[in-house]
Amino acid sequence: MARLQPDFVHINGDSIYADNAIEAVSTQFHNKGARFITPAGLDVLPAATSLDGFRSRYKYHLEDPAYSAFLASTPVSLTWDDHEITDDWGAEAMRAKGLGQLLDDGKQAFFEYWPLRGVAGEPQRLYRRVLWGPHVELIVLDCRQYRSAHDAEEEGVTPQMKSILGVQQKAWLHESLSASTATWKFICTSIPLSYPTGWPRPEETGYDGWADGNPDGISGPELELMAVVEQIRDEQITGVLFLSGDVHFPFCLSYDPFHSGRPLFYEIACTPFQALCLPPPAGGPRDLSFNPTLLFAAGEFAGTLLNFGHCVIDEAGGLTFNIRDVKGASIYELALPNPTGASMMQNAASS
Repeated sequence: MARLQPDFVHINGDSIYADNAIEAVSTQFHNKGARFITPAGLDVLPAATSLDGFRSRYKYHLEDPAYSAFLASTPVSLTWDDHEITDDWGAEAMRAKGLGQLLDDGKQAFFEYWPLRGVAGEPQRLYRRVLWGPHVELIVLDCRQYRSAHDAEEEGVTPQMKSILGVQQKAWLHESLSASTATWKFICTSIPLSYPTGWPRPEETGYDGWADGNPDGISGPELELMAVVEQIRDEQITGVLFLSGDVHFPFCLSYDPFHSGRPLFYEIACTPFQALCLPPPAGGPRDLSFNPTLLFAAGEFAGTLLNFGHCVIDEAGGLTFNIRDVKGASIYELALPNPTGASMMQNAASS
């Protein structure tokens, strides 16, 4: 990554795994026997249960020379996902379970160790717009802090969130899309659009991402997402790409939600940077609500396909997005021309 000399890096969450212990000698199946440097006198760096515990995890990662050197030389944009605090967390659900102090400690440490600042009256606000010249705008979402708790409408039915964004962030997202003049609008969401996520039994406790687990129907957070998709269509907003993550395998999808025959937008995920690798589901995404087409997915269980994304935009506004392996070799490339002055659907069809 450093050799590519990026103008900036965006991190879509899970920058630490606060809810997992780090063993001096791993007993995990995917890296059994691997040796890690834990604090002096400890065989295990335990999962974080206090502010000091969260702080120690950020310090642990920053002691890696290559990682700290990269961060020291590269502007950073980021949001959080779940493992900065605990698996599949949402603020409302954590407070309802009496875990408010754990939530507050995890959030505080995150803002202490990353170069972020909220707004007046909301110092821990993460959602924001990041501009880089005329061609790039990151519309960075917070998919954790404002989500509703899962609610079962009746016994035996999978509990579901009614909202991921919350009222204010949803309104801000629509306003941001309408106002953007950038050639490319990257909507940064830590959770995927069409791969249902959650652990260990989301069909019983509720799904963690945008997908509701129903292959075709649109409900719960998908209604929020549909409103965004309809806005892209109705306002003819071009150059929209969703950057997502969470699933531990890299992929690229195009979407034709209104069955026009051409893509309206794309979703790209580059994951994991350094974590357990997983295989993509056979046959592509399991939720077809927004009519995705699988362009690329790769990986195997406990495999070695660690990866990162590399986006280059030329002076004419053309975009080339590569998913790269640990040595920087491209394993997938998406090239799109500047969509300004024509619909993205026409441009994608000709690319």
